[in-house]
Formats: sequence, C-alpha cells, structure tokens
Amino acid sequence: MFPKYSPLFVVALLMFMVMAGCARAPAPVPTRAPLLPTATAAPTSTATAEIPAADTADETVAVTPGPAAETATHYQGPNPYRTTPRFDVAYDTAVWEYVEDDGSGRLSQLKHRSDPGCTIWLRAGPVGATEVANVWLAERAWTLSQVQSHVILYSAPEGDIGWNFGVLLPEEYSGMGNSSCQDAAERVIDTFKIVE
Repeated sequence: MFPKYSPLFVVALLMFMVMAGCARAPAPVPTRAPLLPTATAAPTSTATAEIPAADTADETVAVTPGPAAETATHYQGPNPYRTTPRFDVAYDTAVWEYVEDDGSGRLSQLKHRSDPGCTIWLRAGPVGATEVANVWLAERAWTLSQVQSHVILYSAPEGDIGWNFGVLLPEEYSGMGNSSCQDAAERVIDTFKIVE
C-alpha cells in the first residue's frame, strides 16, 4: 500500500524523531590533521636512530617530512677511501633498522625489518665485481655490479674517490628485474647527498 512513499515516510519519521529529541543526528566524523615532524635531530656519525618508543617518554623523535609523512632518519658516514667528504642518506625507520656491528665485519648496515636477508651495507668498500648495469639514482650514474650470487654493489666515482653501497639480497641476483629488496635499497640510495 505504501511502497511508493516508503522512502519519504522514513526520512520524515527520522526528521521528526531528531526534532523531538528521540534520536540524535550523527556526529560529524573528526578529520585528522596531517602528521608533522615534532623534532629533527642532527645527523650523527654513529647514525643511532632515535625512534619514538611507545612506553619510553624520554626518547626523542628524529622525523623528516616525506611521502606519506613516513618516519625517517639520516645516516652520515665517510666514503671508503678517506674520512672526508662524508655522505648522507635518509631511510624510513619503519622499514629499516640501523645496525652498527652485527659481527659480520660489515659495519653500518640497514637491515630490512620485514624482508629477512635484505641488507644495505652503508660503508662498503671497493671490491672485485662483475659490472652488470648502470642506474641513475640521486641525480648521478651508479655502476651496478655483482659481487657474489646474493650480493650486489652500487658504486659512483667522484674525482679520486668513490661511493659504494653493498646490497645483500635474500635471493640470488638474476639481473632480470629488481627484487623487492633491491627496489627498497634503491629508494635509500636515491636520497644520497654529499656532505662537505
């Protein structure tokens, strides 16, 4: 009998209930303000990441704005030939964990939190390797070389020195397209800057 008028009847009934105080109009959904950095710590040569701890109030936050307001910090270190000039890279602390010395002999590493075996060796030295490709990252050309079946090296010459980043892969390097580990490592290398 009322199917044609049912939607109007329901709307009118709800309006009456709201006006009579029997029901409340839905509260507006609060919007979240964009996350902004609260503090920025100066980069250090030891590259200790200052990550906010949920249960520790005395730690500081080292945040750099980036895509999707990711939690980032910086590592600064020397080139493999001498102490200056130094370099800086930014990395997302939700993705990478900084490890100074894991006993492997490779100092200053970023270990991928969710991809076991994926590691960036930030202080890699020059080694014998087979050149496999050239890539463009951080506004410079890098030579990509294979060191071992699971190890590749990104190197870029700079005058009489060079910059080197070793990437330890959880799978054998195939040269047939980047793995997720290699893509994640290249995002870090792409933030490379020379610090005078």
